[in-house]
Amino acid sequence: MVRTGMLALALFVGSVGVTLAAAQPQNLADTPQGKVVLAFYKAAHAGDVSAVSKLVTAESMKMTEGMPDFAGMLKAMTPVANPKIDKVTVTGSTAKVDASYKDGATSSVDHWSLVKIGADWKMDMAHK
Repeated sequence: MVRTGMLALALFVGSVGVTLAAAQPQNLADTPQGKVVLAFYKAAHAGDVSAVSKLVTAESMKMTEGMPDFAGMLKAMTPVANPKIDKVTVTGSTAKVDASYKDGATSSVDHWSLVKIGADWKMDMAHK
């Protein structure tokens, strides 16, 4: 069974079809976009809302306002093991990142949208 999506369920998942980028570096986790996504998983699994807020757009964080036990939900909805960054596609100031992981017997792929704000890449949960 494949689980696509996590974290605030419908609020945070940006499932999109992503086209293969022409030249992918050997280790996609080392790309600026891959680093942001992996940092997000780490902060989310720790329930560190402050760290998560630095990795996502302000609009994305606004979507979580009023959610009871947001930190607990983040912890419960993220994998223990670090995901693998499978694909990074950058188009100007936007990017799509695919991350896969195995949680027990379940393999999952999450599709993330990112946007460049100034010099920083942020996860954009508000747009698909």
